[in-house]
Parts: sequence; structure tokens; C-alpha cells
Amino acid sequence: MRLPIPQRPTPQINVVSMVDVLFAILTFFIISSLSLSQTKGLPVNLPSAVSSQEQKQTKVIVSLNDRGELSVNSQVTLLGNLATQIQQTINQELRGKEAPSKGNPATIIINADEKSDHGRVIQIMDQVRKVPNIKIAIATKSR
Repeated sequence: MRLPIPQRPTPQINVVSMVDVLFAILTFFIISSLSLSQTKGLPVNLPSAVSSQEQKQTKVIVSLNDRGELSVNSQVTLLGNLATQIQQTINQELRGKEAPSKGNPATIIINADEKSDHGRVIQIMDQVRKVPNIKIAIATKSR
């Protein structure tokens, strides 16, 4: 009498659990990369506005805190040097890219604390207007 030889099951790799692990790792990296992005500027308490809109292309952020300290992309500067500092920052940001023009102006965001002096903000805007081919935006937090 001849006995049948039992067939061994073919080995298989279960990829379902591996896909779950890869998605967990991908989720971790996405969330951690979002927390690494930082805005440039001094810490300020922004005023709120209902009609505020997000600016798509931010080139330069001018910050004014409640103590009157002024900075351009986190570099402390004086009011008299503001226009040249902004122009230098735009030139550094646009290396190898298209320079700002009437049709494609650079965006300068003024990030002023709500407790800062209104006259100081006007002085900053006056200095910023000396830079050619820009548009000015005032930073607010949405309500």
C-alpha cells in the first residue's frame, strides 16, 4: 500500500502588515515635517481681522514687536537701513529666479504687534515703499 506524500504549503509573505507599518512611518514623517516649518520674524501678538487672506508667495517678513524692535526675516535692523535690508533679502531669496517686476511683485509682509505704535508702522511702510516692484501686506490672525 502506497501512502500519499503530503503536500507542503507554499511559503507566502503577508504584505498587509508591512503596508500598515509603511503608512504609519509615512504618517510620522509627514506630521513631524509639518512641525519643523517655522515662520521668520519676531514673536508678535497679531491683531485679528475677519477679511484677512493668506498670501501665496511670501518673500520678506518685516516684524515689529511690542518693544519697538524691528527685524527683516529674523535679522534685527534699524528703520534707516530697512529698505536696503529688504532689497538685499529679496536678492538673496531670488538667486537664479525671476526678479520682481510690475507684473510679478515681491510680497513684503509687515508683521506688527497689535500693541505697537501706529506711527511706527506708518514709518515702516514709508521705508518699505522705497523698494521697487513690491506689494505690501499687513499680517493678521483670522478670527
